[in-house]
Amino acid sequence: MGADKSINRSRTRIANDKPAVHWVVSMLLPALFWSFILAAGALSLLKLLESRYFSVQSIHLQGTMKHLDHVQVRKRLNYLIGKQLFAINLSQVQKQLGALPWVARVTLRRHWPRQLDVELTERQAVAYWNGQSLIDNQGHVFKPQVLPHLSLVRLHAPDSHRAMIWSVYEQTSPYFHAMGLSLQTIDQFGINDWRFVFKSGLRVQMASLAYLTQVQQFKTLFPRIMQGHKKVPVDIDFRYKNGFAVQW
Repeated sequence: MGADKSINRSRTRIANDKPAVHWVVSMLLPALFWSFILAAGALSLLKLLESRYFSVQSIHLQGTMKHLDHVQVRKRLNYLIGKQLFAINLSQVQKQLGALPWVARVTLRRHWPRQLDVELTERQAVAYWNGQSLIDNQGHVFKPQVLPHLSLVRLHAPDSHRAMIWSVYEQTSPYFHAMGLSLQTIDQFGINDWRFVFKSGLRVQMASLAYLTQVQQFKTLFPRIMQGHKKVPVDIDFRYKNGFAVQW
């Protein structure tokens, strides 16, 4: 009798365990099925991304380029042809193009599935710097491989005073433009004095610490100085404490 009871209890336990096994199996099978589907999908996607379908077939170059060498720009981009578009390091490409002297800004866009758009903004040169470099409209110095012949003002000063002479140029140019004078050169000479040379041949000298006041005086007095004269003076010197000197 005792043995029969033990056998019955074992059978009951096995019977009770069957629903749990069915539950585990019913949960695992769908999970395994969807895992297989996801793995197959990921593998297919990876193969697609690695295929030529997403490889760069063309590079669209945009931007107004007056001084940038198209051939030089293309040479820096040709290595991207055939590479996977999603794998291109855009920051690295920006850095490579930004190293070109005339490039002010680089904008890159992936144009799916097989094109890279490159937009370049060229520097706007406004002045020559010490006869060897150029200064753009933001005051940045850059040095092209070939210095172009442009009708720009020429700034001359020690390198350490570049920011100072740039400030002088920005502050005085509107006055000269309003007077109808075309500025040709600004030189720093002596103990930080300024010499302004105009295309008409006129030379104006001003003290470094008072140049803004003296520019305003020059604008006011110049019409009087020119009364009765057809030619402009050779030199006007405002560095005197109690007046100015004019040389014809």
